[in-house]
Amino acid sequence: MKPRAVLALDIGAGSGRGILGYRASDGGLERVEEVHRFENGFVRLNGGLYWDYVRIYRGALDCLRACRARGVELDSIGVDAWSQDYAYIGAGGEVLGLPRCYRDPVNEAHARDFERDFRLGPLDHARSSGAGFISISTLRQLWYDRTHRKDLFKAARRYLYMPYLLVYLLTGVAGYDDSLPAIGEQCDARTLCYSDETARVLGVLDKTPPRLQWGTLVGRTNDAVLQETGYDAVPMACVDGHDTASAVSAIPDDGSFLWVSSGSYNMFGAVLEQPALNDELLSLGFVNTRLGDGRVCLMGGGAGMHFIQQCMRRWREEGREITYPQLTGYALAHRTARRFDFADVPGAAADMPAALNAAIERAGHAPAHSPHALYEAFANSLAQLTAEGLTRLEGLLNRKFPRVYVVSGGAQANAVNQRLAEALARPLLAGLPEAATMGNIRAQLTALGAGLAKTSIEMRRFGL
Repeated sequence: MKPRAVLALDIGAGSGRGILGYRASDGGLERVEEVHRFENGFVRLNGGLYWDYVRIYRGALDCLRACRARGVELDSIGVDAWSQDYAYIGAGGEVLGLPRCYRDPVNEAHARDFERDFRLGPLDHARSSGAGFISISTLRQLWYDRTHRKDLFKAARRYLYMPYLLVYLLTGVAGYDDSLPAIGEQCDARTLCYSDETARVLGVLDKTPPRLQWGTLVGRTNDAVLQETGYDAVPMACVDGHDTASAVSAIPDDGSFLWVSSGSYNMFGAVLEQPALNDELLSLGFVNTRLGDGRVCLMGGGAGMHFIQQCMRRWREEGREITYPQLTGYALAHRTARRFDFADVPGAAADMPAALNAAIERAGHAPAHSPHALYEAFANSLAQLTAEGLTRLEGLLNRKFPRVYVVSGGAQANAVNQRLAEALARPLLAGLPEAATMGNIRAQLTALGAGLAKTSIEMRRFGL
């Protein structure tokens, strides 16, 4: 008998991958396995930055071919990716041009167009949408297109967020889920549902695809997929399309808690019963969004593992054989007061170790003379920054949460997690290094009627 599984397509700005979730005899989850990984990245074209969506589609097909090579019977597919960016679909169903990348400089240059044209104060739209100002948001990109790319905007019959562009290419089904419009500044703050009023202001009410329901089957793969991969009419499930929402959805807790999704860039926040519309929270850029299971996820962001990743790249170029376990072991065994302010470190520094040491000296400490000592300073600094952000969040919510979770790649950064638990003076649970994928799989199993027992996911405990 062929093994049965669900396929999570997890598409990031730098790479995409296919993760198989093998199903147990009771229909639940037995194990997971990465089957294929492919490169992604924006392309520079005519002075702009764009996504090569054909490369992403080909990568997805390669994931399906890898599943076929393993003899796997696929019960469903789900797609999660980054938020904000989108593609236009023409009247004949074709993709109109390349989707623009959130890193395109025009986003920053025109970020305030929406408020200026409607004479809105800094918090007016945030209060109505439940989302703090986001310079790269879907709303602001759509406003730019309406104003500066009029022919393209007029020709578009629909626009599709990036995860749903891939769903569309695989199935022909157009839609969106609740995890995406809120962080795009397109929701009604009271309901966290797509705002028809905002869509009318943008001129996209007739271009908005149908809303799809998390944890349901929404279509099947088309004939092109059959011809390319041999898979015929595989069901497509609606998951939390925004990868951070998918990661939070995977956390094994059905209540309210603090969370950190730790990667190159840290996202952090709280899961709540109702939206938090505190003006100061909104002015800090926090966003209320809806998880597929109906709870509210309050999201903010800050510095993450990017800085040490750039150090590792530099050290490899210098021929140094340094591993994360070595750095973590040193930082767990050695404690100093050495730290720095991330605001003093250029994110694109060519020599990141030197940039971090300059920031350490600016903070009044002696520089770190080895990669291990530099990582110890990084662990101190990231734990402090994250703790300050979470503590400030609790103060603005006037609430202290008993549980804190760290998920995604940084869940394996034990030294950072131990320091964060100590700074917060409470236990911290870390795990799910592939959290977005696990949330994706959970939604698929829900759509198939099985569900995923969250309590079966192991988390490591850090604390005093």
